[in-house]
Amino acid sequence: MEFLKLCLSLVCLSLAGSSISDVYLNHFPAVKLRHPFGQAVIPPPKLEARSPHATLRFRANINRTKVVTVLVDSGANINLINERLAVDLQLKATPLVQPLRLGTVNGEQLACRTKYTAVVMDIQGLEVSVTLYALPIAGDVILGIQWLEELGPVICDWKLRTMRFTLKNKERFLRGIP
Repeated sequence: MEFLKLCLSLVCLSLAGSSISDVYLNHFPAVKLRHPFGQAVIPPPKLEARSPHATLRFRANINRTKVVTVLVDSGANINLINERLAVDLQLKATPLVQPLRLGTVNGEQLACRTKYTAVVMDIQGLEVSVTLYALPIAGDVILGIQWLEELGPVICDWKLRTMRFTLKNKERFLRGIP
């Protein structure tokens, strides 16, 4: 029963805006569970700061002109490009009739007003054509679920930073950078 109370408390406090690791470590330094043969004390686990979603980084060539860093991010809904980079590359812009409103991980709201279609990227010999939305992001390019869904099933080895998938009846393998 105590374990159930702990889980419910973690969820409730987490929903109130605290991270589960903060809640657990600050409110439950050690959990005591009653057992027919005595009490068990479970110390708080050593928690590492981890992203709530998975990412890999690759080098890529955009329009055969510039090498950029691409972040493949399973937590991003769409594909993004740094707005300054898009201007530097002289990509053909398409203004959005209605700004696309996006929320960031830290709760900030951004309005995207420009997209770039059919941007050709070469990632380790894999040539892809993507639509990118321009925002003032910290990196160069983010490929999100919008791109990952096009790949179909993907096998990722997060420790080795690799992706394996089949595209156009050909098995593909990408190795991420540290």
